[in-house]
Amino acid sequence: LKMPVLNITGSLSPHIDDTVTFNGRLEPTKTNWMKISDCGLVLEEQPGKLSEAFRLFLQGEGYAVGALQKLSRADTHESLTY
Repeated sequence: LKMPVLNITGSLSPHIDDTVTFNGRLEPTKTNWMKISDCGLVLEEQPGKLSEAFRLFLQGEGYAVGALQKLSRADTHESLTY
């Protein structure tokens, strides 16, 4: 793969070794690998951590930086008002 890749797995996932092998075959300058703690199925068990990782990945790639910062600030403001 030539495009940027975000490779995420859970620390309790049975597929950690597969993601490490896959990550090793990719271009190191275009790859980010993350292991999210205390979960097996990241999308179901830690959706907040997954969305934050995806937001930071997109920000690192230079996509929608201003819109994502505004969204992040709005979420922070909402959490402070409740």
